[in-house]
Amino acid sequence: MHVQNRLGVLSLKTVLEPAISIAKTGIIINKTQEFLIKILEPILTFDSCEKSIFKPQDSLVRLGERIIFPEFAEFLIRLSVEGADFLVSLANNGGLLNKKTPGKLSGD
Repeated sequence: MHVQNRLGVLSLKTVLEPAISIAKTGIIINKTQEFLIKILEPILTFDSCEKSIFKPQDSLVRLGERIIFPEFAEFLIRLSVEGADFLVSLANNGGLLNKKTPGKLSGD
Protein backbone atom coordinates (compact mmCIF):
# COMPACT_ATOMS: atom_id res chain seq x y z
CA MET A 1 0.00 0.00 0.00
CA HIS A 2 2.83 2.37 0.85
CA VAL A 3 4.49 1.88 -2.53
CA GLN A 4 1.16 2.25 -4.35
CA ASN A 5 0.38 5.48 -2.49
CA ARG A 6 3.83 6.88 -2.97
CA LEU A 7 4.84 5.77 -6.44
CA GLY A 8 1.68 4.58 -8.15
CA VAL A 9 0.58 6.50 -11.22
CA LEU A 10 -2.87 4.91 -11.27
CA SER A 11 -5.31 4.99 -8.38
CA LEU A 12 -5.63 1.88 -6.23
CA LYS A 13 -9.20 1.51 -7.46
CA THR A 14 -8.01 1.45 -11.08
CA VAL A 15 -5.25 -1.04 -10.28
CA LEU A 16 -7.67 -3.38 -8.50
CA GLU A 17 -10.54 -3.16 -11.03
CA PRO A 18 -9.38 -6.12 -13.19
CA ALA A 19 -8.93 -8.35 -10.14
CA ILE A 20 -12.33 -7.33 -8.76
CA SER A 21 -13.95 -8.13 -12.10
CA ILE A 22 -12.31 -11.56 -12.29
CA ALA A 23 -13.20 -12.35 -8.68
CA LYS A 24 -16.85 -11.45 -9.38
CA THR A 25 -17.23 -13.20 -12.73
CA GLY A 26 -14.89 -16.08 -12.02
CA ILE A 27 -12.46 -18.09 -14.06
CA ILE A 28 -12.85 -21.18 -16.20
CA ILE A 29 -10.65 -23.98 -14.89
CA ASN A 30 -7.93 -25.06 -17.31
CA LYS A 31 -6.03 -28.36 -17.33
CA THR A 32 -3.15 -27.12 -15.16
CA GLN A 33 -5.50 -25.57 -12.61
CA GLU A 34 -7.53 -28.77 -12.47
CA PHE A 35 -4.37 -30.75 -11.72
CA LEU A 36 -3.26 -28.30 -9.01
CA ILE A 37 -6.71 -28.26 -7.41
CA LYS A 38 -6.68 -32.06 -7.31
CA ILE A 39 -3.28 -32.35 -5.62
CA LEU A 40 -4.03 -29.43 -3.27
CA GLU A 41 -7.50 -30.70 -2.36
CA PRO A 42 -6.77 -31.20 1.37
CA ILE A 43 -5.62 -27.59 1.66
CA LEU A 44 -8.27 -26.07 -0.60
CA THR A 45 -11.11 -27.88 1.18
CA PHE A 46 -9.92 -27.59 4.77
CA ASP A 47 -12.07 -24.52 5.49
CA SER A 48 -15.79 -24.39 4.67
CA CYS A 49 -15.41 -21.12 2.76
CA GLU A 50 -12.76 -22.50 0.42
CA LYS A 51 -14.57 -25.82 0.20
CA SER A 52 -17.65 -24.02 -1.11
CA ILE A 53 -15.50 -22.62 -3.92
CA PHE A 54 -13.34 -25.61 -4.85
CA LYS A 55 -15.65 -28.51 -3.91
CA PRO A 56 -19.27 -27.45 -4.29
CA GLN A 57 -21.79 -30.30 -3.95
CA ASP A 58 -18.95 -32.54 -2.66
CA SER A 59 -17.25 -32.71 -6.06
CA LEU A 60 -13.99 -30.94 -6.93
CA VAL A 61 -14.26 -28.38 -9.70
CA ARG A 62 -13.10 -29.77 -13.01
CA LEU A 63 -11.76 -28.70 -16.37
CA GLY A 64 -14.11 -26.21 -18.04
CA GLU A 65 -16.06 -25.32 -14.90
CA ARG A 66 -16.24 -21.78 -13.55
CA ILE A 67 -15.25 -20.78 -10.03
CA ILE A 68 -15.97 -17.38 -8.51
CA PHE A 69 -14.54 -15.63 -5.47
CA PRO A 70 -17.30 -13.34 -4.12
CA GLU A 71 -15.74 -12.79 -0.70
CA PHE A 72 -12.40 -11.88 -2.28
CA ALA A 73 -14.20 -9.45 -4.60
CA GLU A 74 -15.80 -7.77 -1.57
CA PHE A 75 -12.42 -7.59 0.16
CA LEU A 76 -10.83 -5.97 -2.89
CA ILE A 77 -13.71 -3.50 -3.24
CA ARG A 78 -13.34 -2.39 0.37
CA LEU A 79 -9.58 -2.18 -0.06
CA SER A 80 -9.99 -0.03 -3.18
CA VAL A 81 -12.28 2.36 -1.31
CA GLU A 82 -10.73 2.44 2.18
CA GLY A 83 -7.10 1.74 1.32
CA ALA A 84 -4.58 1.04 4.05
CA ASP A 85 -7.08 2.01 6.75
CA PHE A 86 -9.07 -1.12 5.88
CA LEU A 87 -6.01 -3.34 6.40
CA VAL A 88 -5.24 -1.64 9.70
CA SER A 89 -8.83 -2.16 10.86
CA LEU A 90 -8.57 -5.86 10.04
CA ALA A 91 -5.36 -6.18 12.04
CA ASN A 92 -6.81 -4.25 14.97
CA ASN A 93 -9.96 -6.37 15.05
CA GLY A 94 -8.39 -9.78 15.43
CA GLY A 95 -7.30 -10.35 11.84
CA LEU A 96 -4.77 -13.05 11.05
CA LEU A 97 -2.12 -10.48 10.24
CA ASN A 98 -1.14 -8.12 13.02
CA LYS A 99 1.94 -6.69 14.71
CA LYS A 100 2.74 -10.07 16.31
CA THR A 101 2.57 -12.04 13.04
CA PRO A 102 6.27 -11.78 12.03
CA GLY A 103 7.36 -13.30 15.34
CA LYS A 104 4.83 -16.09 15.03
CA LEU A 105 6.02 -16.90 11.52
CA SER A 106 9.69 -16.97 12.50
CA GLY A 107 9.07 -19.11 15.56
CA ASP A 108 9.99 -16.40 18.11
